[in-house]
Amino acid sequence: MSEPTDDEILELEERLAKLKRERELVESVKASEAMDSAAVQAPEPVSPVAAKFDQGTLSVRNKVANIKSAPPKEFVTEAWKEEEASGGSLVSVIGGVLLAVVLVVFAQIPVGNDVSVGIPANDGREQRLLTPEEIKAKYEAASKE
Repeated sequence: MSEPTDDEILELEERLAKLKRERELVESVKASEAMDSAAVQAPEPVSPVAAKFDQGTLSVRNKVANIKSAPPKEFVTEAWKEEEASGGSLVSVIGGVLLAVVLVVFAQIPVGNDVSVGIPANDGREQRLLTPEEIKAKYEAASKE
């Protein structure tokens, strides 16, 4: 084999550049087709159910509360209320009577300043203030003792 000439090298480089451009073009076309197919495969919106005029809410919409199927077990967490309501009347009557008795007992506790405790400031009687002469006389009597 002989060594390639400069003209052959230039020709090969041009072909290589042309092939690279074609490959980039093909890759960009494939990428745009993939994006188009992803847009086409998007889920279609659910067709709306024909709504009727509702006299209760005075609106045209579907009521969510009209679903009459049994709720999933995950949402049935308050079943104990239904079971207790059927036979717990005796317990509630006893509790009510006990509450009434406790309220009557607490009502008998006196509130306020009705009882005289013998402390001049708290017994409710009006105290007369001493005059300066009376105070002086008490001090003199106390100092003589």
